Amino acid sequence: MHCGIDVGTTNTKILVFDDDFKIVFLRKFKTPVISSKEGDLLSAKKLFERILRSLKEIPEEIKKKIKAIGISSLGETVFPISQDGEVLQDGMMWYNKNVQEEYREFLKRVPSNVIFKKTGLWPSWIYSVFKMKRFYKKNEELVQRVYKWLDVTSLIAFLLTGNVAMDRVHSSRTLLMNILTGKWDEELVEASGIPKEHLPEVVDSGVLRGRIRKEISEETGLPKNTVVTTAGQDHITASYAAGVHDETKVLDSSGTTEAVLWTVSKETLKEYLKKAPSIF
Repeated sequence: MHCGIDVGTTNTKILVFDDDFKIVFLRKFKTPVISSKEGDLLSAKKLFERILRSLKEIPEEIKKKIKAIGISSLGETVFPISQDGEVLQDGMMWYNKNVQEEYREFLKRVPSNVIFKKTGLWPSWIYSVFKMKRFYKKNEELVQRVYKWLDVTSLIAFLLTGNVAMDRVHSSRTLLMNILTGKWDEELVEASGIPKEHLPEVVDSGVLRGRIRKEISEETGLPKNTVVTTAGQDHITASYAAGVHDETKVLDSSGTTEAVLWTVSKETLKEYLKKAPSIF
């Protein structure tokens, strides 16, 4: 048995699959987004409480057979944590527009084409770096307590296991990672003003992030040797599960937002882009 946790913009889902990928347990709850003077925030405390509650509700005969937990989520939302593991602020939702000033400041320092060549992303205000910059600007009293930044999947993995790292898929949505090297980009980090020591190690999706902590095992009833991993951003994870691995399949991943995913060779992509609308 394997457990999947997916934190979406509107709903969060906890599912358990058997070895034939048949769903044997499903719980869904509204993702705890709260309103504040800083716009909509994702509540770390409420989210984790609801996840633990859902895990407790898994029937015992299923729960005892669970071997691993995989976590996927919405992108761009990040959380600052302290050295002792405290979440210092709830995460700004990816669609939170209260970062326009930080976005404009960044573009004055780095040209858009440079950003695109390094990150594969055309600059937009939705990316994590502007949420980070906003935090440092508005929370001077907390800046000294920041240890690392974590994406949504990695925050849950941290709360379950104590592991501190950032999923590579989500790190690529910060606008600070160079996709050619797979590492934090020195030029972009310097331009952002984000202390590099606050950026965690980047790890691949699907790698061992640890086993659940003893107290989590005791609280939820999950086996103490349950493996935890992250599975990247929800749209990309969905494309993998749907088998969109070559040019014969296209996925329209629709939730609160919509993304169209297509796996193609570089040669096919170049030919397509010659004819595609400029928005692509």
